[in-house]
Amino acid sequence: MTTTSPRTQYGPPLHPGESFRVDPNGPQAHTDPVAVAVQHLVPFLGLRAVLPVPDSRTRQWVFRYESYLKEGKEQGEGELLVKDPDYFLIEVDPGLDGESRIVRDARPLSEWGSLAGIGQLLAFLPIPGMQNKDGASHYWAFHVKDGRLLYRNIEIKHTSGYPDSIKRDDRPVAGEWMSLGGIGLITSFMSVPEAEKTGGVHQFRVFSFDPDWKLMVRTIGIKEGGGHDDSLIAPDTQVTGTSLPALDGITQLAAIVPVVPKPTDPADLFRFNVLHFKPQWELNLRAIEVKKGGPAYTVERLDSLVGQVYAQVSAFMSDLHRKLKQWFQAVVSWAKGVWNEITQYFSASSR
Repeated sequence: MTTTSPRTQYGPPLHPGESFRVDPNGPQAHTDPVAVAVQHLVPFLGLRAVLPVPDSRTRQWVFRYESYLKEGKEQGEGELLVKDPDYFLIEVDPGLDGESRIVRDARPLSEWGSLAGIGQLLAFLPIPGMQNKDGASHYWAFHVKDGRLLYRNIEIKHTSGYPDSIKRDDRPVAGEWMSLGGIGLITSFMSVPEAEKTGGVHQFRVFSFDPDWKLMVRTIGIKEGGGHDDSLIAPDTQVTGTSLPALDGITQLAAIVPVVPKPTDPADLFRFNVLHFKPQWELNLRAIEVKKGGPAYTVERLDSLVGQVYAQVSAFMSDLHRKLKQWFQAVVSWAKGVWNEITQYFSASSR
């Protein structure tokens, strides 16, 4: 497979309108119809971020980029394209066994004024000390544009329709975030609720892919106050086989979302739903938990296919995987037929 866009340190860009050309003679053609980068990018973009609605305990916005295969006129030609991003509004009941439902179907990301002109959306990070303040909540939105890792400060008001705006426009992460120096393609932020908050410092785990698409995690600290007075607490380590055994085996992480607790849940118990993809691009969910001051996370629920809501959001992926597989099989069959004709011609010519 060859790509129409050059690779950057943050992984190959795949923005709306850009494409990857499927090449049956590419380096991965005889092992998989999709090159390594696209194997990771399709699920990475397929469920890009989950942002809790700021004044609701149970509602969430889910952001995605939908990819599709456009076959060419000639046998073996094809392009993997990505549509303009969209988002869903969903509701998830409290607890690990909470039911989920779609409140509003997919709508274009262009409805978000705070995300106007954004590149490839990566993740949102709540700004410490700026949540539910003066009737609004503030977030940093991280994205990749023109090969650069950028961030912006956005505001969402807690009024009807949740009007949003840019409070501070794009700035480069490099040179401004000491804690994020040298980071790869960010995929998710996760609060560290089990750690004691001292000096107004909030801790977060930052998950990212390195240039070889290995899933990494680091821990950073950010002081309250609206700025990013940040520090690196623990450097990047590979997720599998490190201090987070509860995440062992996860290689294609989509998002980590806090579980809304039930009124009967202990106040010192924190749970997260880990949304991730398996090799066949099937979206799975793993639930993990930790107690405040606890030594390590434990797996509360092993990997299982997600419920109807997230399945609907990512439904295009299983269909795309099937089409790519069928397309590749057809190309191989066609190529074998051509090769047989050629070998028969040369065999006849040599007599």
